[in-house]
Amino acid sequence: MIKQLLLIVVLICAFAGCQRDATDQAVTSRTLLITPAPPSTDPTIQQEDDRFFSRSFRSIGETIWYRGERPLFIRLYAKAGGTCHACSVEIGGYLAEYDAVRRQWQVMVSSFHIAETGSYGEAPEVHFLQLGPANYGFLMAPSYLAQGILVQRMQLFLASRSGFKEILDAPTCFDNSGFFADGSHSGSVRVAIHQLVNAEKELYDLQVNVIAKGAIPVDDDYGFKQLYGDAKELKFVFKGGVYLPEK
Repeated sequence: MIKQLLLIVVLICAFAGCQRDATDQAVTSRTLLITPAPPSTDPTIQQEDDRFFSRSFRSIGETIWYRGERPLFIRLYAKAGGTCHACSVEIGGYLAEYDAVRRQWQVMVSSFHIAETGSYGEAPEVHFLQLGPANYGFLMAPSYLAQGILVQRMQLFLASRSGFKEILDAPTCFDNSGFFADGSHSGSVRVAIHQLVNAEKELYDLQVNVIAKGAIPVDDDYGFKQLYGDAKELKFVFKGGVYLPEK
């Protein structure tokens, strides 16, 4: 009988302990903010947006990078230029970090002039991506078609507390088939770039594949020969603050 009572007491204590732990976990979970407050409702973000709107910028893209307790929010803007095929736009934007204690966004860095890019007075499409285990950024691929010649480049930017920095500017497409009616001297270059994800790298290496067809002009090839040479496959590594071909 005594053994049975002791067993019941132990079970009751164990059950009570489990209940207490579950309650404590429930209280703790209520005090942890799983997702940050929407940036659009934050006064600091609204104030920063007003600064860009007052200078005739318009929003072209945004995203939130969830990284543990301190998510990052980036928003980019463009200020329209002329309408010619070579007329670029001014790119600006800001990077903010979420303070889980104060439950508000804090602008880390802001700039009205990150780059000048695009064509016909329009900004290229923005793609946000993770560049390394703890680094983030975005790329833009401006292109234009003039006199039957299509040209495209890739511009890669790092976004951090230090600011926005262009870390790669590389030609990725050339096609002059529209210039030659009979196609006798036409040629094209296509460049595919892949990230090589490695947790030990500050910024991931880039694998580059170059596919060339037809007659490619040597004197006016828009930087393909200068950057890639005659290689069909090469690797770019982050060194000295920029991406460079690995030697």
